[in-house]
Amino acid sequence: MITISAHASTWVGARPGGGRRAPGGDGAASRSGHQLPTGPSFMVRRTRLIQELAQQASSAGIAVLCAPPGFGKTALLIQYVDEVVNDPQRGVARLVDADHAVLPELSIQLEGIAGELAHAVRPALAIDNVPAFPDADAEAFAELLRGLRASGVEIVIACTPAAEGLVRKLGDAAKFGAGQLIVRPREYAEWSRVLSISGALDVYALTQGIPVLVAALQGMTEQAVPLPQPIEGYAVDLYHAILEELRETDEERYTLAVALLLAGSGRFRDLARAGVDVTAPALRGLLRAYPVFGEDRTAGTFACLGTEGGARRKMREALAQEEPATARRVARALLRAGRSDQAVTLVDECLAPKDAAASVDAAPLLLAVRGHASFVSGVVARRKEARASGRASLPLELAVYASALTVGDYRLARAVCSELRGRTGEVSSAAERRAWKGARVLAHAMGHARGLDLPELPDKKGRGGTSLGVDFEAFELHARCRAALIEQGTWTGEAERLLEHVRDAGGVDDAVDIPLVLLRCDVLLAEALMGSLGHIGKDDAELALADHDLRERKLAPVVSYARLVRSARRLFAGAPLIDERAFTDAGTAALRASDLSLQLLATVFAGWQELVQGQAVNARFRAQQVLKLVDDDQPYLQQLAFFLERVSHLHGMSRGAVREEAGMLDLARTDLTPAEAWVSACFLAAARDDAELSAWYSLHKETLLEPSFRLFARLALSVLGPRADALRRLLPATLAPYYIMEGEPKDEEQPLFTLIPPEYPEEVGKVSIRLLGGFSVTKNGHVLADTIWRRRKIGVLAARLAVERGSFVTRRTITEELWPGLDYTRARENLYSTLSTLRHALGQRRDGPQYLMTQGDGLCLNSEYVDSDVVRFNELAREILLGHLKMSASQLIALCLKVEGLYVGPLVVPDRCNIPYFKHMRHTLQAKFIDCMLRGIDVAIEEEDVNSALWMVEAAFRSETGREDVVRRALQVYEMAGRYGDVEDVYRMHRDYLFKHADRGPELETERVYREIENRRLRFGA
Repeated sequence: MITISAHASTWVGARPGGGRRAPGGDGAASRSGHQLPTGPSFMVRRTRLIQELAQQASSAGIAVLCAPPGFGKTALLIQYVDEVVNDPQRGVARLVDADHAVLPELSIQLEGIAGELAHAVRPALAIDNVPAFPDADAEAFAELLRGLRASGVEIVIACTPAAEGLVRKLGDAAKFGAGQLIVRPREYAEWSRVLSISGALDVYALTQGIPVLVAALQGMTEQAVPLPQPIEGYAVDLYHAILEELRETDEERYTLAVALLLAGSGRFRDLARAGVDVTAPALRGLLRAYPVFGEDRTAGTFACLGTEGGARRKMREALAQEEPATARRVARALLRAGRSDQAVTLVDECLAPKDAAASVDAAPLLLAVRGHASFVSGVVARRKEARASGRASLPLELAVYASALTVGDYRLARAVCSELRGRTGEVSSAAERRAWKGARVLAHAMGHARGLDLPELPDKKGRGGTSLGVDFEAFELHARCRAALIEQGTWTGEAERLLEHVRDAGGVDDAVDIPLVLLRCDVLLAEALMGSLGHIGKDDAELALADHDLRERKLAPVVSYARLVRSARRLFAGAPLIDERAFTDAGTAALRASDLSLQLLATVFAGWQELVQGQAVNARFRAQQVLKLVDDDQPYLQQLAFFLERVSHLHGMSRGAVREEAGMLDLARTDLTPAEAWVSACFLAAARDDAELSAWYSLHKETLLEPSFRLFARLALSVLGPRADALRRLLPATLAPYYIMEGEPKDEEQPLFTLIPPEYPEEVGKVSIRLLGGFSVTKNGHVLADTIWRRRKIGVLAARLAVERGSFVTRRTITEELWPGLDYTRARENLYSTLSTLRHALGQRRDGPQYLMTQGDGLCLNSEYVDSDVVRFNELAREILLGHLKMSASQLIALCLKVEGLYVGPLVVPDRCNIPYFKHMRHTLQAKFIDCMLRGIDVAIEEEDVNSALWMVEAAFRSETGREDVVRRALQVYEMAGRYGDVEDVYRMHRDYLFKHADRGPELETERVYREIENRRLRFGA
């Protein structure tokens, strides 16, 4: 017990942090030159509160400050004493620390002080840390205080809620509870100024206004999540002090405080589900005496200080060990309230494996639909480690089944489903029936493969239909609405209404809710397919955030669908490509789930993505595959695939072919879909049949301007570029912006790299086959030198399929070419063996890239993973020779030089295999190469680019010396370079070659060119 005079220069005593001392520092001087106590919690003078305290104490004679540790009671008492000392009409005050005092000693000391103050004018006596006296001692102490008041002493005491008995006995005293000691919003400015707290901090959210925590924010400049360690430490120390006090004084309040701390945050009605009487006076008394649980009376919620993963975690673990029954009740309450994230954290960190299994049994499907498959699998693993006897409970098996579906583990789901089919007779309680029905709904929404459906339970008399909750209503709506959207192109808006209902009801408290995520993705996909993108930036950020949470919980099917939706919206908006494999991966996931509709939609989107990147052949191939697989009851998918196929075809056609096909259009048709109307319009625009296009637009204007097809039409117009200019000019000015990509470059501004990629970077798992000038295979940039490639048939088969990359070659064709002398049965057996070896050589595995694809009787190399120089050569040659894209002379010359660099030699022809196909393709590719060189030479001559022309002439000569057109270009180029000796040599060698091998001389045109060059040389004396 320490007595401190008002004239003391230092103070030692109470511990404001409940055991943790506040950081020390220089004291602040009072008006009389006396030092106030050190430490941040004593540096802010609470003027209004001191004035109110002084007024109430003066009026009642006795004032009581009753609050938990850390609420600044000691600081307030010292500032009150300082206020009295600096009052000219008073000036005398004493401060007593009664920590751990016993009543007899305290009474003697107080009576001695009263004697010293007998002659002072309105003296003040402040008593800090008044202990919780027993009932009789509390009565005696109250009488002692009243006696001092009667002698003219003004008394202010400070105690914790543990001394509520004394507070009640001082009914005639002024009371200041913990709620009045909290730092008020109007005080934040002063606290921030004195303690250098940043104005950007949300002080109340971090500290709930508790003085010691507000003081701990000193020096913080930005919001920190989680809380800084010192603040976390003060908060946990505060809770420890409160719990220690409650454990000794009030067991009922202690149990309530433990429940609140274990739950962390939530609604009081959630605790009621665990058997906690939230209407009991004990709870109201706890929250009033200890306002440290973040109560919001309006919303009926609470939020404890600190963070789940911070210092409070160890405290929660200790509490769960001390009060396991309470921890189990809280976990059960959180699950019943739908707060699975908090429940899983509590169970996983604090409860025994047996209790964890019981929590799964309590809410088997909730854990699955909120993405806690890893927790469920952990419970099963711990059960196996414990070698639990007997079969797993029915709810646990349902949880495993549902969790397997959410993560895409269909093998496990099928195995558990087989087990569950034999346990239908065990379904007895209403909860088990609801869980069973919910699992059926989830399976219908998440998996379409065979063997995944649970049998329907027989109806029981007296059991009406029960609601499965909003999650399963969302699952049912997702399955129904997405099928209608993808297959029929219809959207009713039911999904938006359900999401709005959930939002109005307060939403969900978990980070992930799978059915709501799926439904939100459905809405965003519907916006795109129906012609509206909404807030693309905001929605893109929303999907990116959801992608992070979904990946963290390994929800592969949901991740792939969210990626598809995000990439589709970015594709339609013309945004840069950031997830190249989104559509491919979504198609793979849909294939594993046997969801044909989603697989076909992903294929269509992948085709559009490739078309935008200039890969028209791949895009058309994907569209054709969809058209082969789509059913008649999926008209919308048919329409999308048809439109993609036609636009891809048009993109790669020559002008003559376009005009020919446009002339075959049936312009008399009236009953058209938007896709059919746009296809005809695009062909007419590309053919420049302006009159027919204008008439077509007038007849089908309403169909062409259908809003739901607007974004697909915009993609087509963007891809077709100048070919669609005539169609763009017909669009109304008010609607034209909807059909033009934002930031789309003008024709003359198109850079070269948009025509053909200058480089072909190797991707992970990418295989490249070189066939021009020799045979080699590279994977991930490294040449495959395994001895397996030395087997003749392996290389021949790889080369045969690489030349036809993207197209299927029948098995009979291959067997006839590779084994012409064998009967079909023997040859087919050899083919099976060779295919198996080829897969092994390429490194193809079941769970990796599929390099070799089969469909029916056809074989082909997967164009997504296998590339070849022949394919790249053909792409470049098409751009050069067809000339359907507008490009400058320098761009065309650059493309021709790329072809020259790629064509390092003729197509390899396998030795010992007399396969006419390779010889034919070798001649074809060689002819294309020379044609490309001649096209480049002509342009270089026009541009007077002698060096490029010389380079291409010599490249053409290396490939073919007997073509007359090559000789004529060589003569012209050598003349431009002034190399007349080479002109003479080329002509003489060509003439001699023809007389020797063809028994004829050069063509008349060649002779004419040569004589003109000779005449010019003689005329100018060269």
